[in-house]
Amino acid sequence: MPPARRTGESRSLALLPPDWEPTRLALHRFSRVISAVPRAYAVADPRWWHLSLEVRPEGLTTRPVPLPGGGDLRVVLDVIQAEVRVESSPGGTVAISLSSGPTASTVAREVFAVVAELGLRGPHDASRYADENPTSLDPGHATTFWGLLREVDAVLRRRRKMLPGDPGPVQLWPHGFDIAFEWFGSRRVAGEDGEHRAQLNLGWSPTGDAYFYSNPWPLDDRLIGSPLPAGAIWHTDGWTGTMLPQREVAGNADAAERVLDYAAAVFDLARPTLD
Repeated sequence: MPPARRTGESRSLALLPPDWEPTRLALHRFSRVISAVPRAYAVADPRWWHLSLEVRPEGLTTRPVPLPGGGDLRVVLDVIQAEVRVESSPGGTVAISLSSGPTASTVAREVFAVVAELGLRGPHDASRYADENPTSLDPGHATTFWGLLREVDAVLRRRRKMLPGDPGPVQLWPHGFDIAFEWFGSRRVAGEDGEHRAQLNLGWSPTGDAYFYSNPWPLDDRLIGSPLPAGAIWHTDGWTGTMLPQREVAGNADAAERVLDYAAAVFDLARPTLD
């Protein structure tokens, strides 16, 4: 059982501190650093799932990356301990502290030096994580975020279990630093790189005014403006879809249920266009 401190500080999807942006930015940068390892060395998944991170008790974690000599490694961003760890079956664990405010580029150089010692020495794209700006991790804000992320992860997993078929995994995407999963319809949609199954996502973004989102792909324009549950809105500035601002449910005893009701309403609305 994980230690009590890892169960989180958030209650009923409570809002993040208004001044937490420097901590969010730092965690976003470091999530890109650890994702760069599977980007360079993991077996590529056509859905890009090899790049995403899992929310595990020990932290944000890459999927296993096979090592040339056998075994595998994971890279972990431990939000509570403020460190990045390379954990491998043959090599044990190497920890890199984030407490002193290192740049993402500095941490990346250390991470890739460790994985090189484990046999992964091929080329990698440094532009994906290169950033020479110092970082700032507030321990209290990091703990609050981690508790909230664990709570959001649990809500998304609850919704995933309610759906028919075989939805994708709940995963955090380092590119946008949002957590989401996808449900797939039976409709096939032609794209530039072949056919894809129509889909509907459900996710949460902690950037700016944090919000839940659920959007079908492709989006039938006739759905835009359809009634949504209380607090949820149609977003049309920059991207088009539905969102539920976290402030609409934060701190309420039924916060999770309201998110689930929102997700169910969008699913019922969008499914006829995806099957």
